[in-house]
Amino acid sequence: MLLCRLVMGESISCPPAAESAVSNAFIQWYRRLITSDSQTTVTHVNKCLVTLAGALPSASRVIQAAMSEAAVS
Repeated sequence: MLLCRLVMGESISCPPAAESAVSNAFIQWYRRLITSDSQTTVTHVNKCLVTLAGALPSASRVIQAAMSEAAVS
């Protein structure tokens, strides 16, 4: 649900107690997008990292780290 809302430009939120579990699920969906060649959606998520960080800071950090690593490679 959060992934869809993020891509649609809607506000997203997550209760702090659920952040870790929701971030893990978000990262699993993000990886599925990458492996299914959904580059447009992946690019859009990457552009929304500031918004994502407000709701899912753990997921945002994982994606930012992966982007940084890919830029170095």
